[in-house]
Amino acid sequence: MATGSFLEIYLTLFGWLMYDNLWEILADTGLLYLPFLGLFISHVRKPMESMEGMDAASASQNRIEVALAFMLTVIVLAGAPFFDLAPASLDYTKPCAANTLSGGATGTHYDAEFNAAGLGGAAARVPPWWYAVMAVSSGITAAAVGSIPCTNDYRMIRYKLNTDNIQDPKLKRELQEFATACYLPSRSDYLAEKPVLPAGIPEDDTEWLGSQYFLNTVGKYYSDSAYRAPMEIQGFPYNAARDTEYPTTAIPAWGRPYCSEWWINGAVGLREKLLGEVESAFLTQVQTVLPGWLGINAAEAENRTLRRLLDITESGRPNGQTYSGYGQNEGVGSWFGSLYNHGAAVIGTVATQITEYPKMYMVREAVVVVQAVVLMAIYMLLPFVLLFSGFAWDKMILMAVVIFAVKFWTFLWAVAYWLDNNLIEAVQPGWLAVFVHNDTTLSDDIIEFVVMGMYIGLPVIWTSLVSWAGMQIRGLADFSAANTARNAGQQGGQMSKGGVQKGGKMASRMAAKK
Repeated sequence: MATGSFLEIYLTLFGWLMYDNLWEILADTGLLYLPFLGLFISHVRKPMESMEGMDAASASQNRIEVALAFMLTVIVLAGAPFFDLAPASLDYTKPCAANTLSGGATGTHYDAEFNAAGLGGAAARVPPWWYAVMAVSSGITAAAVGSIPCTNDYRMIRYKLNTDNIQDPKLKRELQEFATACYLPSRSDYLAEKPVLPAGIPEDDTEWLGSQYFLNTVGKYYSDSAYRAPMEIQGFPYNAARDTEYPTTAIPAWGRPYCSEWWINGAVGLREKLLGEVESAFLTQVQTVLPGWLGINAAEAENRTLRRLLDITESGRPNGQTYSGYGQNEGVGSWFGSLYNHGAAVIGTVATQITEYPKMYMVREAVVVVQAVVLMAIYMLLPFVLLFSGFAWDKMILMAVVIFAVKFWTFLWAVAYWLDNNLIEAVQPGWLAVFVHNDTTLSDDIIEFVVMGMYIGLPVIWTSLVSWAGMQIRGLADFSAANTARNAGQQGGQMSKGGVQKGGKMASRMAAKK
């Protein structure tokens, strides 16, 4: 059975486990039988108040029989747990992904956490009606989501580029040492000489540690033999031609690489170590999506990502808590300074972007959690809904509509997701050029406003419409059930009245014969 997220797998299971427990508690305490008592009292009192004794008894009997049949049907179909529901029977397929992952093997932290909580091997039991409702709702939703064209997750890439930072403290220290020994001297030489950059090298290339100009200029900057690591660097073997300061009688375990080696030398180079700080899935997207976006090769896409990673780390913004704009990070002051030409409106919106950007991503991630929690609450509270409604079948239908409406939120968010990413690409073609420029601020805010409204507004509108339709269905069902019971009572009363009249006539004829 399909779900809308990995979390929904486990919360669905938990919700139905709680349903089983609550149903058993209500049965053991006898509370489940109270609606039957109310049924007898209601259908005996009303006919007695409006009919003669014989007619009332017959009407009550017929009404009770019909109402009892409806109640028992609801209990059998929607009350008593029946079908087993295990984690392995629930699965989630990411949009545009070929693999479907089931409970217990999702590859997420949820597996370990919920297994530790006792849900790993647990199996809940679900009444037939609700099992069918979930299956149909999941199938319709999955088919609807599958009909939406695939798109790159630009929003996620944008968020990651502005929140990821370097976590390894050793790597941070090594980068600081590299900056002191290699970058700052090279930068000073460059500013003193003010050379013309070769074609294809952007003007701001020399403003970060991995400058291609510093790396590729022969005999100067990072290739200058005078610029080396100030101490032994693990992973770089001793080189007698390079590490001449060490006597042959005291060869060290590691050598002191040149700056160019220190940056690009295989797995021990700083560039590869920095790439190791980037999540593998995100790095794959960087290597495949950014080149097509910006018309650059994969290596340049990696360099831009690493530059952004260094900027975020240097600015001290903690991972996932703040969200910067896309200025070349020379400091927050210069970023705002570059925006004065855009006018007061742009400056006003930029002032809020640091907090607005993560809100959009947070909303997108949070709505899925909200959906899973809402469904869990509905499932586990269904025993009380059935009990307080007197096992009314119109309430059973109404709750089925509610479950379908909530599960269909997944499709609405898939539409918002598709529109969000395509608006980013359509309104801001080549928007990742904001690595260099900041002229898309107003477009950003328009997209943020529209899409956030869709993530929140579409489910509200949809649920309201479906709830209204469900109330109409409920009214028709209630009217039909009431008419059935009323007609049965009237027929019973008429039969009783007819029987009395026939009995009276027979008695009169017998008396006349005597």
